[in-house]
Amino acid sequence: MPITINGHAYYRTAEACQMVGITKNTFLRWVREESFPDVEHRDKRGWRLFTEDEIDRLRQEVNPINTALSSRRSSTVSLGPSPRRQLLRSSMHQHDIREYTDPRRKIHTSQEERAIRDSVVFRQLIADLDVSKEQYNQVEQALLESDQKIRNIFSSSPDAITVTDLMGNITECNEETLKLHGFSSKEELIGKSAFTLIAEKDHARAMENLNKVLKQATLKNVEYTFVTKQGKEFPAELSASVIEDSFGRPIAFVAITKDITEHKRAQEELQQSYERLQSFIRGIIQVMASIIEIRDPYTAGHQLRVAKLACAIGKEMGLLSKEQIDGIHAAGLVHDIGKIYVPAELLSKPSLLSNIEVDLIKTHPKIGYDILKQIEFPWPVAQIVLQHHERMNGTGYPLGLSGKNILTEARILAVADVVEAMSSHRPYRPAHSMDEALSEILQNKGILYDPKVVDACWRLFTEKGVRFEAEREFRLQQELKQF
Repeated sequence: MPITINGHAYYRTAEACQMVGITKNTFLRWVREESFPDVEHRDKRGWRLFTEDEIDRLRQEVNPINTALSSRRSSTVSLGPSPRRQLLRSSMHQHDIREYTDPRRKIHTSQEERAIRDSVVFRQLIADLDVSKEQYNQVEQALLESDQKIRNIFSSSPDAITVTDLMGNITECNEETLKLHGFSSKEELIGKSAFTLIAEKDHARAMENLNKVLKQATLKNVEYTFVTKQGKEFPAELSASVIEDSFGRPIAFVAITKDITEHKRAQEELQQSYERLQSFIRGIIQVMASIIEIRDPYTAGHQLRVAKLACAIGKEMGLLSKEQIDGIHAAGLVHDIGKIYVPAELLSKPSLLSNIEVDLIKTHPKIGYDILKQIEFPWPVAQIVLQHHERMNGTGYPLGLSGKNILTEARILAVADVVEAMSSHRPYRPAHSMDEALSEILQNKGILYDPKVVDACWRLFTEKGVRFEAEREFRLQQELKQF
């Protein structure tokens, strides 16, 4: 509270310090250096009392210094009235802290430029704000060149570039953005939400990704369905980044949008061509499978059942891609095509075969390979057919391959072939039970047959409800019905 003397208000030192905004020691030092007029009034302890005019005078002198000090702490010092000088200052060298006694040294503030009086000692932390004209011009030129490069990129980019605030409202865009969305001027877009450019069905995903950009600083090649001003939808890829201020705080987003309509159309055409080719190949395979079944009626349906069981095993293993499963199916349908060169009487002989006849039968994998290798399948069908009678311990035929030298697809086909053949009727023997067929592969697990393949096959029949029905059609009881 001020002290009233002869109708005038006077303030104690502590109150004056608080009003000026500096420490008591600095305040007293300032008063001493400024050589105020003789003291007129003191309190009971002898401390000087200050008038409001004197306090205002001190405040006017001290405020520019406080402004500079505050700017120093925040690393943003305003150099004169030009905002660009703030940016220049951040790239200039900060000189060591020192005491200034130069009688005419100047401090620039955003409000005014004052001359510090003679012999004023600054024991506060302040930076040397002198910037040479040469340094200023160099940095100014560098900034101008950088600005020009950014403007050139912004205007000449073949992709749409959009800048938004943190709420997603558009603040700037280039001409490509206008063309892409069917607008004629920036005024139609500036201030609108960027979400109006994205189809409503993608809004939730776009908002989720916007939050990801804030956390990760960038997001690349995310596909959305966009819309034009007229409401037409089109596919495009968007990459977004955060724009930060000098303190690393996000202040805006910049997004680059690339129209992928033609790319998607080309992809769809390629997919359609691939599907037509697949259909054509399946037709060829079916014809080839039918030929051998005509010559060997006892094995009619065998190749189809083997193909389906092999695919089910491959899926159960969970190790194969869709392409590999498709390859197994194709190979399964024609795995006995080589029997076309085996005399029909041997294929339907009701008695056991002689050693010579057995050797003749064993040629069918190689013959099948020679037939199929001439066809350019998208899968290694010929190799799978060649190896489907190879065994893990090397006792198979025709090459005597073992272990990992046998294709995974061929190892799967081998187990499916044995299980189906044993459970089917043959001219020289009746069908074995499924238990007997499964017992065969379990007993020779790791010897003749791949352990992982055997385990997968066992699970299919004992846990997944797979079975061969009486009419010899293969059926999957659960989700494995279609291949």
